[in-house]
Amino acid sequence: IKELEGALDYLHNLEINYHRVSTKTGELHRACEDLLQEQSQLAAFGENLQSKLAQFNETDALTRQLNNQKLTVFDDGFLPLLAKLDESIQFVVQNSTFYDSRTYLSKFKQLQHKALSMIKDHIVSTLKHTTNQILMIQSRSTNPLDRNESSTFYVKYRAIAPKLQPLIAQIESRIHLEKDHETLLGDCYSCYLLQRQQLILPTVRSCVKALSSVNDFSQMIRTGCSYLIHVCQLEHQLFHYFFSSTTSQLNSGLSSMLEMFGRNLYDALRPMIIRNRDIETLCTAADILKIEVRDEQIATKGDSVLAFKSIVNRMLEDVQERLMFLALTFIHDEIASYFPTAADLDYPRKLTLPTVQKVSEDEGNGAEALFAMRALYATWYPTLEKTLRCLSKLYLVLDAKIFEGIAQEAVSECTRSLTVAAKQIEKSKTARDSQLFLIRHLLILREQISPFEIDFQSVQKSLDFSRMTEAFTKLMSGQTSYLSMWGGGLLGLVTPRVTSSNFDSKKELERELTSSVDLLVTSLLQSTLGPLTSFLTTVSAWLNVHDRKKSPNPQLNPSAPLREQSFADTGRIREIVGSVDKALEKELPPLAEQLYMYLAPQAAHYDRIMSLIKEKLCQCYSHLLALMEKEYEPDDLQSLPYSSLESFLVRLAKLVDLPNS
Repeated sequence: IKELEGALDYLHNLEINYHRVSTKTGELHRACEDLLQEQSQLAAFGENLQSKLAQFNETDALTRQLNNQKLTVFDDGFLPLLAKLDESIQFVVQNSTFYDSRTYLSKFKQLQHKALSMIKDHIVSTLKHTTNQILMIQSRSTNPLDRNESSTFYVKYRAIAPKLQPLIAQIESRIHLEKDHETLLGDCYSCYLLQRQQLILPTVRSCVKALSSVNDFSQMIRTGCSYLIHVCQLEHQLFHYFFSSTTSQLNSGLSSMLEMFGRNLYDALRPMIIRNRDIETLCTAADILKIEVRDEQIATKGDSVLAFKSIVNRMLEDVQERLMFLALTFIHDEIASYFPTAADLDYPRKLTLPTVQKVSEDEGNGAEALFAMRALYATWYPTLEKTLRCLSKLYLVLDAKIFEGIAQEAVSECTRSLTVAAKQIEKSKTARDSQLFLIRHLLILREQISPFEIDFQSVQKSLDFSRMTEAFTKLMSGQTSYLSMWGGGLLGLVTPRVTSSNFDSKKELERELTSSVDLLVTSLLQSTLGPLTSFLTTVSAWLNVHDRKKSPNPQLNPSAPLREQSFADTGRIREIVGSVDKALEKELPPLAEQLYMYLAPQAAHYDRIMSLIKEKLCQCYSHLLALMEKEYEPDDLQSLPYSSLESFLVRLAKLVDLPNS
C-alpha cells in the first residue's frame, strides 16, 4: 500500500512537472513568435526607410552626373536623369514633413534648372550656328532675295527642328512648375525670333525697296501684301516646327516680329498715300486692301497672317483718311465753287447736240454701254456728274459713317449748284427752261443716290452769341450796370450757347424738286387758265353777294339768274372756254415736247408730271362744269366745246400726244 501511495505521489508530482514544463514551453513558443514578428516588422521598416532614403541619397549621384563635363543633352542618360529629378521633386513635395525636406527640395530644383539650362544653351547655340551658316551661304549666293520655301532660310531650320523640338518640349512641359522654367523657354524663344529677324528682315527690306520702283501704285500694294502674307505663313509654320506652347508671351513675340516685317511695307506706302491726289487710284487701293487682301486672303488663311491684318487695317485707314480729305476738297473746289461756262448753261440746245465721239470698235464688248453712258453724261450739268462719280467711287471703300458725312455735303452742295445754275439759265433763256433744267437734274440726283442706304440727316452745331451781344449792348448804353449784371449771373450772360439743328440734304433736295414742279405747273395754269380762273372768281363773288344782300351795282341785277348776267351769259362762257382752248393749244404741246426732251431718259417722271398738269387743268374745268350744271340750263352746257370732263381729257390727250414719244 505504501508503495502504491508512493507511486501515486510520484505520478502526481510528475503530472505537476509536466504541466509546468508544458506551460513554460508554450510561453517560450509565443515569445519566439513575437520575436519573429518583431523581426519582420523591423526588416520591413528598414526596407521602407531605405527606399525613402534612396530619394535623398540620389542627390550626390545626380550632382556628379550633371557636373560631368562630358555630359551632353543627347546622351542616353540625360532624359532619364531629368525624369529622375522630376520624380525626386514630386516625392519631396508629397513628403514635406520629412526632416530637412526643404533643403533637399531646393537642391533637386537647382539640379533640374541646371539640366534645363543645358538644354537652353544647346538650343541657343544651335540656332546661332545655323544662322551663321545661312548667312555664309547667302553671302556667296547669286540670288540673295530668294524667299521661297526651298531657300536656305527655311531648309536649314527645318533640318534642325526634329532635333531641337523634343528638347524644347522638355522645357515646355515644365513651365507650369517654376517661373524660372518659363524664363528659360522665353530665352529660347527670344533667341529664335532674333535669329529669324536677322535673316528675314534684310530680305523684306530689299523686296519692299524693289517694289517702290514699280510705277503702278495698285500693283505695288497687291504684290507687296501678297509677298508679306506669304512670309507670315512661312514664319508661322516654321515657328510651330519648334514650339508647341501657346502662351500669350510667345504668341505676342511672334506677332510683333511679323508686324515689324509688315511695317516696312507700311512705311514705304504711307508717303505715297499722303502725296497721292487721285481719288480713283486711292479708291482702287482701298478696294484692294479691303476686299482682296483683308476679306479674301487674310480671312481665308487663318491665324498665320493675323499679325499682318493690323498693318493692312492701318494702311486702309490712311487711304480712307486721304480719300476723305480729297473728297471734301473736291466737293469744295469742283462742286461748291464750280463756275459754269456758256456751254454748260446752253439748255435745251445741249440736249439736242450730237453726243460724244463714238468709241472705237476695238474697245471690247462694252463699247456700246460705254458710248451710252458717255452720251448720258454729256447732257448732265457738270456738278451733277462730278457728284455722282465721286460718291459712286467712295461708297464701297469708305466706312458707312464717313461716307454719310461726305454724301450729305456732296448732295447739299450739288443741289445748291443746280439751283444757282437754274437761276442763270432763267436770265439767259426762259423761266420754263430754268424750271425744266432743275427738275431734270434733281430727279436724276434723287434717283442716283437712292441706292446709297445711308442717312442724309446731320446735326449741325453752332455758337449763339445773341445773349452776350444783348448784355454788352445794355451795359454800354447804360440800361444796366456791371454790379447788377454780376448779381444776376454775369457768367451766364457772357457765355455763348451751343445750338443744334438738324439738316437733311435729301429732304432739301425733295423740297427744291417739289418747288420746281409746282412753279412749272403754276406758270402753265396762269398762262392757259387765266381767263377761266378770273371768271370763276367773279362768279364766286357774285354768288356770295346774291345769297346775302342786294348789290348796289345796277349792272348786277340780283333778281335775274346768273346765266342772264352780262358777265356770265352763255356766249361769254363759250368765249372764255375758246380762249382757254387756244391757250392750251398754244402752250401745252410745246411744254409736253420740252418736258419729254428734258425727261426722255426718265419716262415715268414725264408721265407723272404730265398727269399732275392734267389733274390741275381738270380740277379747274370741273369747277366750271359744276357751275354750269347748277346755274345754267342743260342746253347751255351742251353748247360748250367740251360739255363733259371726259371730252376735256380727250382734248388734253390729243394736245400732249407727241409723235416721237
